[in-house]
Amino acid sequence: MEDFKNTGSRLIVSFTGTGIGLAYASNPEGGIAGIELDGKTYENIDMYSHVPESINRTIAQGLENTLHTLTVTVSSTRNPASSDSMVIVDAIEVMRS
Repeated sequence: MEDFKNTGSRLIVSFTGTGIGLAYASNPEGGIAGIELDGKTYENIDMYSHVPESINRTIAQGLENTLHTLTVTVSSTRNPASSDSMVIVDAIEVMRS
């Protein structure tokens, strides 16, 4: 598990596979995570929830089975209901087929 709350903090993961998923914690302190894969920006993930929960989300699938880089960045914005900007990544799932 990795947790970050400072704007601009990043988790960078290189992997070889055909897809990637993210397991993360959503909670009242949850921030917004910027998602980038191989230099392409994907939809942000709002990690706010009024009750704590674990969520699994596919970021991309159908990729070439080559080396890729996923970057998760703490955004400078957050859900107005959130009390903080915490981004908690529980696990990364690499898909191989």
